[in-house]
Amino acid sequence: MPVARARVMLCTLIVSQMLPDAVAVKGGMGVKLRFGERGTRATSDLDVSTRVRGEEFEQAFRARLAEGWGTVPASKGAQRRNPDAHARKGLDGELVQFGAYFGFGNLQPVELIDLEYQIAQKLHAVTDPTYVRAHDLVDLQLLWSAEPDLLVVQDLCVRTFGWRRQQAWPPLPLRPMDGWELAYADARAETEIDGGTPVLPDVVAARRWLERVIGLIVSSPAVD
Repeated sequence: MPVARARVMLCTLIVSQMLPDAVAVKGGMGVKLRFGERGTRATSDLDVSTRVRGEEFEQAFRARLAEGWGTVPASKGAQRRNPDAHARKGLDGELVQFGAYFGFGNLQPVELIDLEYQIAQKLHAVTDPTYVRAHDLVDLQLLWSAEPDLLVVQDLCVRTFGWRRQQAWPPLPLRPMDGWELAYADARAETEIDGGTPVLPDVVAARRWLERVIGLIVSSPAVD
């Protein structure tokens, strides 16, 4: 593991142990905590989702930081928050071994945004015509490999797209992805292990895959 990635991952593991209750990790770090550092793209962002906001959240987080974790003291840093659903999940086995190597403390399960909800969020992000989100194409392929519940994904897509009111669900025909080639290639390269990765080789193939995935979700029986 490159030193820079190892440093970021270690810091993330430590901070994840001090997050208040009802706070879930999402985004690229959520993918890493679910699948491990190796085989996922590099990211330095720690995005969280919380049902509790404002002063109540800040006080709870300050209290956890004041306590520290294991042998690690901590100080307050900036956080980004959103009120989303989440679930607790044991960390990837390799990450547990990685953390144990430094001997700071025993890593406990971390609350992660639910798999299906993260897929719905990333589907909304990658199909938003105002942004370039090539890295989400990579993350989506990894998340999809975890075999989400299609009925739940469909329901969450309807709700997420409806609430954000930017593009309609389903987002077909799919938006153009011209100019995404380099960003996609870079994100894909970060997932390689010994030169191999399950991520599709180029953005053209990934876009076709995304169209099929959206079609599968749409064709799932409607949720009452």
